[in-house]
Amino acid sequence: MRAVCLFRVTQAAICVPWCHVTALAHIDAGGRGKMGQPESQRRRTTRGRRWYGVSCSPRISRGQSLIEFALILPLFMLLLFGVIEFALINASIGAFNFAAQDAARFGAISGPNNVNSDSAMLAQAIQPRITGVVAAHLKTVEIFKANEDGSCYAGEPPPCVTEDSYSVQTGLWTYNWPSSVRSDQLITGDYLGVRLTYTYTYITAFFATTSPTLTLSAVSVQRIEPQEYT
Repeated sequence: MRAVCLFRVTQAAICVPWCHVTALAHIDAGGRGKMGQPESQRRRTTRGRRWYGVSCSPRISRGQSLIEFALILPLFMLLLFGVIEFALINASIGAFNFAAQDAARFGAISGPNNVNSDSAMLAQAIQPRITGVVAAHLKTVEIFKANEDGSCYAGEPPPCVTEDSYSVQTGLWTYNWPSSVRSDQLITGDYLGVRLTYTYTYITAFFATTSPTLTLSAVSVQRIEPQEYT
């Protein structure tokens, strides 16, 4: 903010703050101020008149800039970290969704003939998709008998009763729906569902208000293909 001080020659000064003022007022010797006159008229009346004006110290401008920066900085950092965090979460969700789709398709094509389809699904379809994701980590893999809409076949909430599950923490499989009992009939074939549960760790920790991690899941369902047509 800048201030313009207007005063008479023989009387007390009158200081008026004025933002973004670049021209100083000119006052005649008799004390009659003439502001805002046209250029032609001002040239005719400048005889016997002098300019008076004092600008405020540059310290005021520097202090104002510092205050404005302090007010804007939190909003700028919030926007910056929000864009970074959103991009990382979106990339993680996309990678795990593609991994679940590839795994379900792999299991649907393998059918009941491949007894090692679950471990092959993990090694060939899931892990290659999520290897490059640094902000999210796989926790469990569930291969379950599903309905067409992706829910458990028996209608219970996850985890399903008829499912094979793999825990990354233990590195072990639990088999309750082995591939040998899966139906690949043309009319009454089973739907194979794959659910990947993973945790996303906040990179910037700017939005980690209650927990540093976020638990997410990706689900995909495919109908098991009849082996005589594959």
